[in-house]
Amino acid sequence: MAARSRTLAEKLATPQMGYYAGLWHDLGKYNPDFQAYLQGCAKHQRANKSVPHAKYGALLAYTKNSSPLAVIIYGHHSGLPCVNELKNRLAKVDRSTYAQIEAAAKADEIDLALPETVQQELAAIAKHSLDCKLWLRLLFSCLVDADYLVAIVLCLRQASPTGRSRIETVRLNR
Repeated sequence: MAARSRTLAEKLATPQMGYYAGLWHDLGKYNPDFQAYLQGCAKHQRANKSVPHAKYGALLAYTKNSSPLAVIIYGHHSGLPCVNELKNRLAKVDRSTYAQIEAAAKADEIDLALPETVQQELAAIAKHSLDCKLWLRLLFSCLVDADYLVAIVLCLRQASPTGRSRIETVRLNR
């Protein structure tokens, strides 16, 4: 997810922002409830409820003083929230679950630190209000498209008897 998002964001000259949007987007997937949800889906069991994953990556971005990333991560399935609305929603996130998720990611050696290059990319964009708003929507599109493309590959992989998606099989046969 992170690599695909970075590739799409290269066109915006902000590949690191794209990478961290994708990486932190996946943070909520460490939630044990989300893992159980995925396992149920793999067994074709209907879920009783959805398990939101975006709020945990958004909270991480927000705590790292990266509101733009927090906004796009939180809204990648539901649309871009305004910053005040996001702030209110993030205040309701269960901090014990967040701590569990963060610990699991760190145990997998996922680097949750925000590198200086991301701050530099953001500072370059933030100088111009209109450009910043347009860039935010374009980066949002990069994240949404990357999420969709990864989901397609995973769905095709589940449907394939070899465990590989058609897309992966085509790449291997080239």
